[in-house]
Amino acid sequence: MKLTMTPYIMHDCTTELAGVTFEIGPRRGVGRDTERTTPKSAEFWTLFFRTSEGLAFAVADFPSAEALTDYLTPTQDHLMDAAMSVWEAFVVSESDQEFPGLEVIREQHGMATAREFVANLALTVHVGWLIAHQNGRGFDDAFDWQFCPWFLRNCIDPVLGTLRPDWAHRCYLMEENEEENEA
Repeated sequence: MKLTMTPYIMHDCTTELAGVTFEIGPRRGVGRDTERTTPKSAEFWTLFFRTSEGLAFAVADFPSAEALTDYLTPTQDHLMDAAMSVWEAFVVSESDQEFPGLEVIREQHGMATAREFVANLALTVHVGWLIAHQNGRGFDDAFDWQFCPWFLRNCIDPVLGTLRPDWAHRCYLMEENEEENEA
């Protein structure tokens, strides 16, 4: 999968991945994720994502555009792991109601359609992880045992069995929401 970037007014370039618009812009000074000992003129690249409401959130800083491009370019292994981890979360769930969105699909269209839905979610789940993880600043528990079940519960509409329109924003707020639920 080759990442292409196009010029954009707010930030230098944008790319769309799994329906999410990512904006990429160079910055000067100290990065959010890196301590810089070089003068304030040092450059780094910041990755933003824009919600369906038009809000931009900084996800991570990178020392170069190449590092950022590598971060946004999933490998086949990433996609296979995402699909298998989501499917595993669904099939080992202890209750039919743990993931009601997938249950809707299974009940109405069968297990093969539910499996196809999960396979098609691979890129979306991978991108959700990038947003939630925020290059080490955000959610940092296990991808397969914590993130994937959370994604199925919170990003799939329980009535319609479709991806929620605000799934990326939910992923960005994941760590904050998990802390509130534990309190």
